[in-house]
Amino acid sequence: MNSIIPYKIISYILLFFAFIFTLSGLLVLMFALASPVLLFTFLLIAFIVTYIISSFIFLQRGIIAGKKLKPRLERNIRRTAYVVLFFAVMNLFQIISGLYHPAAINESIDQMLSLQKNSLHTATPYSPDLFHKVVKITMYIMAFGAATMLIHVYETFKFLKQYAHLFSEEQQL
Repeated sequence: MNSIIPYKIISYILLFFAFIFTLSGLLVLMFALASPVLLFTFLLIAFIVTYIISSFIFLQRGIIAGKKLKPRLERNIRRTAYVVLFFAVMNLFQIISGLYHPAAINESIDQMLSLQKNSLHTATPYSPDLFHKVVKITMYIMAFGAATMLIHVYETFKFLKQYAHLFSEEQQL
């Protein structure tokens, strides 16, 4: 029972990330309607949100309440968990490489700032120091989110095995 408490805390943290991903997913969907290349990004976000919500349902209804769950929920959790693993590992590799090679990030920020200076719609240009701080904070938040997702997926697979009896075909009539 003690291992459920950290899992519950991580699940609530991931609900916050699911909210953020949902908002960004709606924004990406609007852009994806104009550019179909972004549909992959939208689907990735949709899988992540689906995993977080499905695993939260598994936690609340299955582990805590002890109710029988549909086998479809288990399959849904397992399938979307692999996408979340891909996303989390990819994010961690990108963030680690960005932290070890800050010159590439600085170059990207300088390009963004030069585009901003050339834009006619920008009333007040942002300082390069502010951009660097925002990018660094965003990288740390995303690293925390990716690490949290990795831990959560590991714990979810462990609990899926431990509570496999909740997904039996004998559903309550």
